[in-house]
Amino acid sequence: MKRIRSYELLEPLGPQGKYCRTYLARNHDLPSVPYCVVKQLHQPPFPKIQELFAREAKVLDRLGQHSHIPRLIASFSEGNSDGDYFYLVQEYIEGQDLSIEISPGQTLRDSQVRDLLRQVLTILSFVHNHKVIHRDISPKNLIRRTENREIYLIDFGSVKELSTSTRTRFGQIRTPTLVGTPGYMAPEQQRGKPCFASDLYSLGMVAVAALTRVAPHTLPTDPRTGNLIWTDRLLRRPDDPALIQFIDRLVAHHAANRPTSAAMALEEFEQALGAGRSAAFARPLDIATPDDPVPTGVAKIRPPDDCAPTDVVAPRNPNRVTTVEQEVLPWDSIFKYSIRGSAVLIALATVWGLGGMAKTRLDWWWYARQRPPEIQTRYLEADERYLDCLFDWDNCQVRLHTQAFQPYWEMTTAAQAEGVFFWCESGFQSIEQQKRNLDQGSEAASIRALNASDYHTGFAVVLSPQSPEDRRPTSRHEFENSTVFRWLQDNAANYGFALSYPEGDPNYEPWRWRYIGPGSIFNP
Repeated sequence: MKRIRSYELLEPLGPQGKYCRTYLARNHDLPSVPYCVVKQLHQPPFPKIQELFAREAKVLDRLGQHSHIPRLIASFSEGNSDGDYFYLVQEYIEGQDLSIEISPGQTLRDSQVRDLLRQVLTILSFVHNHKVIHRDISPKNLIRRTENREIYLIDFGSVKELSTSTRTRFGQIRTPTLVGTPGYMAPEQQRGKPCFASDLYSLGMVAVAALTRVAPHTLPTDPRTGNLIWTDRLLRRPDDPALIQFIDRLVAHHAANRPTSAAMALEEFEQALGAGRSAAFARPLDIATPDDPVPTGVAKIRPPDDCAPTDVVAPRNPNRVTTVEQEVLPWDSIFKYSIRGSAVLIALATVWGLGGMAKTRLDWWWYARQRPPEIQTRYLEADERYLDCLFDWDNCQVRLHTQAFQPYWEMTTAAQAEGVFFWCESGFQSIEQQKRNLDQGSEAASIRALNASDYHTGFAVVLSPQSPEDRRPTSRHEFENSTVFRWLQDNAANYGFALSYPEGDPNYEPWRWRYIGPGSIFNP
């Protein structure tokens, strides 16, 4: 086997990426030759990556002081003609990850889930106190050690961010903010804005998967609030309703409705469940945050039932109050003016309604004349309330329908695991946006161009290889010969995506793909 300094690489651990590889190794520096984990990061030689590597090594060194986080043994770099290789050597935790215990078809008891939450929250409190967000709390990153049957936390997102860093054509370093496991990522983390509460959401999803025997990405959400609908999937009646309420608080859609840190969540957990006590957690309010695209209802705050109204009684005033009579309009005048005002309002509403109906029918007739018959039945312009933001670079949002949001990230994650990287360059564009961008010379030609596009449905995207700065190839032939297109041809259908235009269409562009899976308007 290959040997790096005093570390003998034995076998790969887990999926291997193009730039990051993980090995089980032995440390020949010590007499017992113990096992260890070696992470090898391969990057082209530019200074910024070395700076990031040194910073992340320091973070892992601090976190390794916790007894349930693998200790950092060494960090070093070696260079050759291929570029720089960076190495992180960590303690090896012998055991199995929780994906063996938490998988579709298997459930844990309430007592096991409580123990899981307590252990992980204790570890996360230490992590959050060091101003670090893990960003990938999932069963595969929670290991139950064989020796003591306790849970250990591994694989921090900071290292993943480093391993997937890229350099743009302008020499800038781009480190992706999206690090995590699809199905376990919090909504704000999917938009590239993780916080401490994002780790709590992921932990809550681990607990949900442990109790429901259902894969997290298949669970539905409330279209009005975005909150997860999962309690109806419980296979048995919970021993303690407070446990369900606590988990429901962790997986609240809005970060503002979750505890702000693991320490706060642990305190709430101990108060409610730590000593067998049962406390009622408030259901998450539908509070909209400025950067949250999911629609919410109006938060109705009602005082608790034990708060009865208070009657305030003023002392008797010894001074006599003189009543002043005011002149009022006679009833016949009030009735007359009310009838006249109502008549005017009804007339205005009738004119407005008839005009709107006429315009709608006229627009539909015009579009129907220009659109092929098979498209008429599926014509739809996506309601922006049901769109999620994939990226937001320099206020240029790329949005996709919520039904296609999760399958898109599952597809990109699978591609990255095989060393294929692509980005969503463009997504939803309304009819009005497309009209402003079109310059076809005639209204009829513009309408035909809009009908050929399916961006207005919210399900279509433009995919671009590598980083967004590179943009897509300028010709159909160039894109069809790319690694990205070949990977999409072989795998995109597994995630519900297909070419936007079929072969033979004169407008066919191979970088345009659309979601045709469950929930899509294109799903027959």
